[in-house]
Amino acid sequence: MFVQDESGPVAGVFSERDLIYQLGLYANNLMDKEVSTQMIKDPQCVRTGTSLGRAIFFMAKEGYRHVPVVGIDGRVESVLSVRDFLNYIHTAFAHKLIKKSDCAAQESALGRLLCMSIKDIYAKDTVTLAADQNAADFVTTMAQNRCGSAVVVDADRRVKGIVTERDYLIKVIGQCDDYKSKLIEDFMTASPKTLLEGSTVALAFNSMAEGGFRHLPIVDDDERLIGMLSVRDLSNAVADAIVQDLTSG
Repeated sequence: MFVQDESGPVAGVFSERDLIYQLGLYANNLMDKEVSTQMIKDPQCVRTGTSLGRAIFFMAKEGYRHVPVVGIDGRVESVLSVRDFLNYIHTAFAHKLIKKSDCAAQESALGRLLCMSIKDIYAKDTVTLAADQNAADFVTTMAQNRCGSAVVVDADRRVKGIVTERDYLIKVIGQCDDYKSKLIEDFMTASPKTLLEGSTVALAFNSMAEGGFRHLPIVDDDERLIGMLSVRDLSNAVADAIVQDLTSG
């Protein structure tokens, strides 16, 4: 969410993560808090004439999931999100690269990236939780690791679910008085889509865009968790490829 002052320019940005990190388990007092006390003030913006490639690079470099697009008067005209970027790459490129034979003639850095395995870009150090842990454990774990999701696994590291900031905000906040009584299994997404390490980047784009996912657990041949692929991992890789294409052209 972007916050504007009375004159029009962007005054701040307020995200799901801000809500969890700053209010934590005291979110039942939301009506007593003003947005201005919790938001990130004076966020960076992009102009309406900025190229998509430069905007993607900017978002990846700064680690933003959303960025306001402003006109010459500084007023917000739209919002660019990593979801927009994901859908664009999927529609323009990735959906065409389903088979290995489709990759044979790829000459651009972006085309070669989409045909690569995801093994070099996903995060190996994945935050995990058990289904019988509770909402208080979730908030503490997210804050300690500065992340927005965790994979729910059993004792053999087989994936049972995935739990995100959005799950917590929608299914937990305001729904219970005792956060220790709300178990992870009660608000996680069970049996999430997973990918094998040998999957291509194009397949990852397609899976995320078509399923509306921001994170995909990566598993081995025995379906044990070995990592997590996020939209941010993909945007960082695409940003690097765009730079290569621009500098080589």
